[in-house]
Parts: sequence; structure tokens; C-alpha cells
Amino acid sequence: MNTIELKTYLHNFIDNINDPDILSTIQSFFTQVVDNDVDWWDLLSETEKKLVEQGIRQLDNGEGISNTDVRKKVNSFFSKNA
Repeated sequence: MNTIELKTYLHNFIDNINDPDILSTIQSFFTQVVDNDVDWWDLLSETEKKLVEQGIRQLDNGEGISNTDVRKKVNSFFSKNA
């Protein structure tokens, strides 16, 4: 995906979110990363870090889910909550 396609995807993705809490979290994340050149890992809570580490272990053990399946689940989730 090139830069223009990625920006369009992100714009459309965010445009379909109606939950103010999610939008606020996204805004905070982008603001911190862009303005402060912060490593995203440092923005995660300890719980989130443990979940990421758990996911990496699962992938290492061959327990991953394809990107296509994840996208289907995410799209389904957001279409139900829109």
C-alpha cells in the first residue's frame, strides 16, 4: 500500500468510527507520536504490552490468524457498532 492509499484507508477507517472514546484514543496516539517522536511501545499500558507479547508468542507458536480474517472481524465489529 502506498502513502496515498494508506492515508485514504486511515481516513475512511476513522470516518466510520462513531465512538468518542475510541476517537479520543486515536487522536491522543497520533498527537503523541507525531509531536513527540515517541516510540509507540512507550504509549502502551502494562496490560497492553503483555497482550502484545502474548500475541507475539502465539505467532511464534504458529497460532496466528491471517490478516484477511482479522480485517473481516474488524469490519464486522465496526459495521455492527456504527
